[in-house]
Amino acid sequence: MKLLYTVLLAGALTVAACKTETERFTDVRRAAVADEVLATLDAYGASINSADFDMALTFYSEDSRFFWAEDGKVKYNSRADISAAFAELATYGKTKVEYGERIVTVLSPEVATLLVEHKTTVASDRGEFSFSGLLTITLLKTGEDWKFVSGHTSTVRQREESPRDRQPADRAR
Repeated sequence: MKLLYTVLLAGALTVAACKTETERFTDVRRAAVADEVLATLDAYGASINSADFDMALTFYSEDSRFFWAEDGKVKYNSRADISAAFAELATYGKTKVEYGERIVTVLSPEVATLLVEHKTTVASDRGEFSFSGLLTITLLKTGEDWKFVSGHTSTVRQREESPRDRQPADRAR
């Protein structure tokens, strides 16, 4: 009986040791990755709010697969495109970004997606404007840092009422 127990224990330990990297990726590690991603977002927001656009640029990947979409099309295809956008933003004046709900989906120890509500306000001597909506960001772990490898910004827009939006009494019969 003791021999059978020893064989079964050895077998169980062998199977446990053979788990793939994904299987060993525990809930605790997933939570730690999510915390790292949220800390990255917070640091990015702080760099924008302090007008440190050189620092903000470091959060964007130099990977050739990089892209960022806005307004229904790919608007930026490289980190250099983002740099040019930051240079233009710097001419406007004070920028403030605020985050609402944040949802991190950890796909692996090196890849995560982030969905975050945002409101961005830009104030200058020419006036103030703001926009809000959702950011969807894919982050890739490179060394010790998380980088934005792709993203999408959608803003809240007023739209014309469609027939589906009307109450039934308003519909033509």
